[in-house]
Amino acid sequence: MINRKLLFFLNSFLFFLYIVVIIVSESYILEDSTVSIAIILTFLLCSGTVYLFFSNAIRTNDYTLLAGYNPKKKYNYDVLAKMLGAIINVILWHTLVFSLLIVVLSLLGSFKGILPWLLIISYIIDILVVILVSNFKYKKHLCLD
Repeated sequence: MINRKLLFFLNSFLFFLYIVVIIVSESYILEDSTVSIAIILTFLLCSGTVYLFFSNAIRTNDYTLLAGYNPKKKYNYDVLAKMLGAIINVILWHTLVFSLLIVVLSLLGSFKGILPWLLIISYIIDILVVILVSNFKYKKHLCLD
């Protein structure tokens, strides 16, 4: 299992490597790459925010930033930390896969038309499904009441 920090680093490294490839390559790639750069940067910011907030919550045992968290309820904090860790890992992996797909399609010149919008919508749906499935999976073991 790859460490979350390494996975977040791989996502960031892919983005910066892609920027370097665009800068060093010919100008026609640069003209067509602004959309893909913006999308990858948005994906990186989304996954980075999830990574930073959830990792901080796990590290400090402070879950007050989570939607629906009630400090008056009794939770199984081991299960809650495991659930957040699973969400982080899956979102970081999916961000890496989506970013690689965008880089490859962009460098091949196929990242045009409706395809960027389909990938953005797919990514948003993917994040929502990951969170919903994780919540459903851990729901029975999460609350001690």
